[in-house]
Amino acid sequence: MIQMVFKKVDGRKCVLLGLDDVNVQRLTSDQPIKVDGKVLELDFDILIAHGKTQKDLITQLREVGFSIPDVGEPTPNNPVVVRNT
Repeated sequence: MIQMVFKKVDGRKCVLLGLDDVNVQRLTSDQPIKVDGKVLELDFDILIAHGKTQKDLITQLREVGFSIPDVGEPTPNNPVVVRNT
C-alpha cells in the first residue's frame, strides 16, 4: 500500500492510499485495513472496509462495534455519511 499526505494547489491536505491486489483481496475477504494516522502525521487513524452493498458494510461495521445511526436505505445516489467527531 502506498500512503501519502500532500498539499494540493489550493492548500488543502489530501490523503492518498494506493491499494495493491493483496490489499483488495484482504478487503474482499472481509478483513478491514487500518492505517495508523501517526505514520502520516495525522491526528486520526483511517479504516478501509469493503462490503458487497452499503447495507452489508453497515452491518459488518456494527458487528465490530461501530455506532452507525439508521439513515434510511443506502443507495448509490444516497450514500451513508456519518460525522461522529
